[in-house]
Order: sequence, then structure tokens, then C-alpha cells
Amino acid sequence: MAAAERFSVVYHIEAESESEAKKRAFDICLEQTVELPEKLVTDEFISNVVVGKIEALAELKKGCWSARISYDNDTTGYEFTQFINVVFGNTSIKDGIKVQDILLSDGLLKAFTGPRFGTTGLRELLGVKSGPLLCTALKPMGSSSQVLADMAYKFALGGIDVIKDDHGLANQCWSRYEERVALCSAAVARANKETGKNCIYAPCLNAPAHLVMERAWSAKRAGAGGVLMLPGITGFDTMRLLAADPNFGLPILAHPAMLGSFSRDGFSHESLYGTLCRFAGADATIFPNYGGRFGFSKEECQSIAHGCRSSMGTYPSILPSPGGGMTLERVPEMKDVYGDDVLLLIGGDLIGRTPDLTANAVTFISATGRPEAAPAPVAAKAEAAPAERPAKRIKRPAEPPLTGNHSKVLAHSGDFTWDRVPLEDYKPPADNSWKGVTRTELIGKRGETPSFHVRYFEVAPGGHSTLEQHIHEHVVVPIRGKGEIMANTRVWPLKFGDVAYVAPRDPHQLFCAASATEPFGFLCMVNAERDRPVPLDASALGGSACEGGA
Repeated sequence: MAAAERFSVVYHIEAESESEAKKRAFDICLEQTVELPEKLVTDEFISNVVVGKIEALAELKKGCWSARISYDNDTTGYEFTQFINVVFGNTSIKDGIKVQDILLSDGLLKAFTGPRFGTTGLRELLGVKSGPLLCTALKPMGSSSQVLADMAYKFALGGIDVIKDDHGLANQCWSRYEERVALCSAAVARANKETGKNCIYAPCLNAPAHLVMERAWSAKRAGAGGVLMLPGITGFDTMRLLAADPNFGLPILAHPAMLGSFSRDGFSHESLYGTLCRFAGADATIFPNYGGRFGFSKEECQSIAHGCRSSMGTYPSILPSPGGGMTLERVPEMKDVYGDDVLLLIGGDLIGRTPDLTANAVTFISATGRPEAAPAPVAAKAEAAPAERPAKRIKRPAEPPLTGNHSKVLAHSGDFTWDRVPLEDYKPPADNSWKGVTRTELIGKRGETPSFHVRYFEVAPGGHSTLEQHIHEHVVVPIRGKGEIMANTRVWPLKFGDVAYVAPRDPHQLFCAASATEPFGFLCMVNAERDRPVPLDASALGGSACEGGA
């Protein structure tokens, strides 16, 4: 039997001797798993597999030891909340123990989606190929929604890439959440239209548990370009859940509110603000830069950046976002410390430097050395050309980024694939309810905000989709080959140009035609907000659904 996969946590332990350090480390092994004295753990499987194992123990300096302890992946149940519980749970209550590093296994990394955009995706979304990205905050609390929207417009006009709510903006009476999000989103969109830039507004999702997702979707519908989350208040798993939702598709900024109490005593800066935020799906992680109004050291800040960029399976790197009392004068220094892949956050100094917020934003860009140190001018309306002179051809602009809520054309490559759009598995390969199906997400999962999504599915000869049902309806339009659809126990043939409608809750399944020698491909349109399909047993329908076409 193959050995079970394990992940590891490196703890720093206060102990005066090796024997004391070893005892404290083994106490962690028990406390984080079985929570029993060793003499009561008599089951061989539990003792050998479930209980944590000390993999390494070394003295760092007098009175401080490093212990690397491994845990079986299954102790987490592959749930993020239990993963955090295994990492530190009860041991966080004990004195003199700190989580220094978290070494994730391949199995855990594959179990969660991680960041949806990361550094590269954010650059593509914002249209900034090089140089630091820039962020500011709308404040102060007590301002009306219109005042905040005016600020957002001026910052976007000056080219600030990410304009976020201050973390203290929630749903207060002077600026109700939905009103603020609608006004600020529209203000940034108006500025983008005037400048040709792709600045985004990210509202704060500091909401009661039952409202976090509702407000996230409300922000998406209003045209927000991202969201700000507070995992120290609303939870790391809430952030993970939103990042994992393929239908949401907006970047997430993690804010450190309340996390300071964790990093002072319990977690290293790298493991908390870097590794955990990244593992939970943040695309950028905000933290106080050294030399500001908070007490982080330069080394601690650099370790966070390392956690954002170090190898983590297939997860993309994310952007460190240092802020907290920073000024424009410190931008060159911050660029030297963090490099170009950074989201520089300046709030108060950008608001208070001069009354002209747009000019302040331009100064911010200029300080980074980015070339676009001034907003793009609004194109003047062209006069009609004289009748005897042919009109000049309009120069085609550069292809817009694939990601983002802007007009775009996905160019067909001629072989039922689309330029820059990846081909995906229909469902996990281990799911044997389907055969020979691929999926291409066309519109709806890369920042667009329609009420529907458009996908292209292709079924190989002999293949079929999952037999399933769901509450939402959908439409199928074949564009390649021939196939069949079973809907509510009836089977229809499908060919190019046909249109099939599947009603709510109708069991359905699609197949490539039995005699086909080429794949059956079809466009599928579904609601953007929809329930998850429920797999069905063919025997419940009185026979195998695959009899119609596989």
C-alpha cells in the first residue's frame, strides 16, 4: 500500500534543552490531531498515520528550536477550515510556539483552486505590462457615497490601477453599500472611457456572514472590478470560497485587519500574509510596510513578498501590497525593495498632498518610472471629411486583454478553438460519469458581467456528458458534427443550426451520434448565477440514458 501523502508545518519552539524541545514538539503532534496522551493512542493506524510526526528538530539559537512536523493530508478532510485547525488549532493557545512555515503537499494544492488571477492575470486585467501597480483607498469613513465616487473618478482619471474602499467602509448610514458600489463603479468606468485605461474599483466585503456572498455578487453586477476581503474578520475560507467560484471571476485583495494579533505571537509574517492568503485565493495581499505607522521590520516585509512569489505547485505568484502610512517620496525605495511585481498602496498622502487628486495620481505614477505619467487625452471628435477625399482608415487598436469587463472579440482559430482561450476538462478526470468531453469557457468567467455565460463543449465519438439535472435552464446550439440530446427521457437528434432548450429540473445528457466519425460540438448558454448540477443514476429513469447515442 502506497504511503499516504503528508504536508508539513515548521514550528519555532521555546525550549531550554533538546529533550524539552522534543517533548514540546511531540505534544504538538498529539494536540493537533488526536488530542490524547500517547498512552491512550493504542490503535496502530492512528498512531502511525493520524498522529503528527517529527521530521526534523534543530536548535536555532539558545532557547529557540525549529521543529518540522508532518501531518497526513486526510487529517484536514480536504476542507480549508480543518486545514487551519490542524496547522495551529489548540497549539495556538500555548505559549512559546509559532508557525514559521507551511509546506503544502501536492494533494492539498490540487484540492483548492488558489488565486484566480495572480500577478500575471492582474497585469493583463489592468493593462499594465511592466512596472509597479498602484493602489489607493477611498476614505475617510463618514463621507457620502457621492463624495467617495468623485474621489474614485479623479484617481482613475489619473491612472491609479486599483481604487479600493478603505477597510472601514461597510454599510454605514452615510454611505450604504449598494449605493456606494454603484456610484464608485460607474465613476471609474466613466474615467476609463475617457482615458482608455483599465482601472478597477474594489469595494470592501466586510459584512455579516450571511451577506458576504450576496454583497460580492451585488458588486459584480454593479460593475466593480475586484473586491477587498478581510480574512481576519470574515474568514480565510470565505475568501477561498469566493476565489474558487468560477462564475464570480473578479480579483481579490486580502486586507490584514485583525491579522496583526496572529502575526505578533502565532504565525510568521510570511506564513500568514503570504502563504495562507495565497493558498486561500488572494490575488494581492496588503500589509504594513516597514517604516510606516505600524511595527513591521524590513525583513518581515521581504519575507511576505517571498511567500507571495515562492514555488507553490501550479499556483500563480500574487502581488505583495505594502502600505500603511507610505508617502510618494518612499516610492523609489519601495520599488528597490520589492521590485516591479508589487501593488504599491498609498492612501492619506495621495489624498492630502494637493487638492488635485488627479495630479497627485499622476505624480504617483511618475515616481514609479512607469511611462504613462499623464492620463491619456480624450480624443477630439473628428470632422467629416470632404466628399471628394476618401476617409482615412482607422488604425486598429491593440488587442484588448482577454480578462476584464470590456468589449472584446474571441477570434476563432478555425479548428473549434479560440485564440488565447484555454481548453479545459469537462469535469475532473476521476469522475466516470462522462466520457470524451472538453469545455471551453468563452464569455462570463474572465471579468465580464453578463447575466448569462457562453461555453463551447465538444464530445468525441463514443463520448457523452454526465446524466444530470438542475434548477437553471440552458440552451444548446450545435455548430460541429452530429449528436443527440436526451431531455426528460426523450431523445432528439442534433445537427448544425438546431437549437435545443432544456427546461428546469429536466434530466438530460448529450452524446456524439453513434455513427459519427468527428466530434459533436455545441455552444451552451446558461445563467451566470445558477445552481450546481446533480448527477443522476440512469436506472432511475428506467434504463441507461446512454442507450440513445453512445
